[in-house]
Amino acid sequence: MSSSAKSWLSIAAATAVLVAVGHAWSIRSGLFLDDHVHYQHLKQTGWSYRQLTDASRLDIVGDVMDLWFADQAGLRFYRPLAFLLMKIEYAASRWQPTGMHLFSLLWHWLCALLVGYLGWLSIGRRIWAAIAAGIFALHPAHVVTVQWIACQTELMVTFFALAAVICYWHYAGWPTAQPTDRAPTNPPRRPPPRLGWLVAVCAAYIAALGCRENAVAIPALLLAGDLLLARRRLRPQLPAYALLAVLTVAFLLLRHHALGGFPLPGRPYLVGFDDPDFLGFVCAKFAYCLLALFAFVPVLPIGGLVYFRAHPAILWTGFAGVVAALLLISWALRRRLNLTYWLLWIVLSLGPMLAVFCSPHHLYLPAVGMAIISAAALAALAGRWHQRTTARPAATFAVIALAAVQGLLCWAYSWAYRASTAVEDLLVTEVVDYGPRINDGDTLFFINLPLAGYYVTPAIEQATGCDKLHGYALTIAPSVLRMNQPCRITRLSPTRLSIRLDQGRYFAGALGNLARQLQTTQPALSQGRRISHGPFEVTIAQADPQGVQELIFDFAKPLASPDYHFFLGSRLRLAGPLDMNVLPEPTAIAKPRSQIGPDPSG
Repeated sequence: MSSSAKSWLSIAAATAVLVAVGHAWSIRSGLFLDDHVHYQHLKQTGWSYRQLTDASRLDIVGDVMDLWFADQAGLRFYRPLAFLLMKIEYAASRWQPTGMHLFSLLWHWLCALLVGYLGWLSIGRRIWAAIAAGIFALHPAHVVTVQWIACQTELMVTFFALAAVICYWHYAGWPTAQPTDRAPTNPPRRPPPRLGWLVAVCAAYIAALGCRENAVAIPALLLAGDLLLARRRLRPQLPAYALLAVLTVAFLLLRHHALGGFPLPGRPYLVGFDDPDFLGFVCAKFAYCLLALFAFVPVLPIGGLVYFRAHPAILWTGFAGVVAALLLISWALRRRLNLTYWLLWIVLSLGPMLAVFCSPHHLYLPAVGMAIISAAALAALAGRWHQRTTARPAATFAVIALAAVQGLLCWAYSWAYRASTAVEDLLVTEVVDYGPRINDGDTLFFINLPLAGYYVTPAIEQATGCDKLHGYALTIAPSVLRMNQPCRITRLSPTRLSIRLDQGRYFAGALGNLARQLQTTQPALSQGRRISHGPFEVTIAQADPQGVQELIFDFAKPLASPDYHFFLGSRLRLAGPLDMNVLPEPTAIAKPRSQIGPDPSG
């Protein structure tokens, strides 16, 4: 075996260790949120193109959980290849989530290796290729992307995007860094098999388009490389660009036909161009993403950007610090390594996702640029181009410190993610093991449902084997993970129920903002409003500018109907069952064994 092969095997082994250190505990995390819907769709659908395209969707409001204050909503995607690969993985895993998590670790490992290869092409030595792969493998922002099965499409599209860029690098003959201290050049060599590399580029691009829509950024990444790395005339590459353009148009036409147009969701998923807040949202999200990439600030889908936009001094000061550091690194390496391409990589790969709500998986492809820039900066500190032997101990310390920080943050973010999955698991356990028997077609009503348990209905169907359960969230807990304040439940009549908060408010803060964004045609949540929804009518009995304090529900059937099941979230229980046949005090405070108070009218 050659020394080169041994080096790459060592890099692959070291990267596998880092992937395991950062994410191995995800194997036991099971299904979470969107996973339950994807699991059902993939298990019930067939193997044809049309069936896989139909399965590429996410039910949000209506099919998985009804919200009386929001219209039915869902997301439709065009990701037939990604869902085909996931169906194959599920089948190979005998429809057990453990196998899916192992596949996610495999995808992540493969992506990290390709990042290492790009680092070698850019910096010129395998030690820095290994460090680039390690930075990517252990980046804290990847915790959710790797450990949440629903994000596997992001791993797939990144793998195929990296493969397309590497193949194009060889096809176009971009310059590669040398293992010596000379500036990057291309030594004399035989012309590469251009047609074969171009075919590989197109195949990888097609695969990426079939996995996720943000793959449309790949041609821009290739064009940027021709302009910034090769610095050659573009005319020889025009046939390749024409072919990529044809593939892009074909993808858009297929997507249009499969989805019946170009359906674009509204808020909170997507901020439209005509939204008055579009520019402010995009700029703030870009700054937030840079902080997450280079300063490891956690990306929180609901409250993260809301917090930073409420504290702009923190956001923009941190952003300015990151930009200053990047400019300093670029200036220091300006004669040895062109980092402009990798900076532009971050911008171009983030571009398609900037108008979409904040989520950590949006950082996966942009993190490739971050990993190579960071590895190049560490290489410069070690005297990679200037032979400063005195600087090498500092570089060694920096590498060790960075690995320690990344590993610690990976553990912390994984702990937070596992805490969220535990909420859903415990909620399902309380409903299934401690609640009444649930039968096919029953209706489940959740009071103070934590947002982390939003997809509890399909999870209960999978746990019980029941079919066609219908879930309603009467109220959402003010906290994402649990109900953190007392709640007063009163049965006003056999068909009437009052839910009241004496201290806090429903629909307040970041969750309240999310609820208001879901209200497209429903009336505003103001006092006195009456909203009819399915089996009940809700009256907003008491509200103020801070939120809603009391709600009254009038049901079409008695609360004690055998096909009705009520579950209450409290400070001690996530879904304590409520027995509507028991009538204790009318003003009983909701606790784990709380019952419903009597009808005050006698």
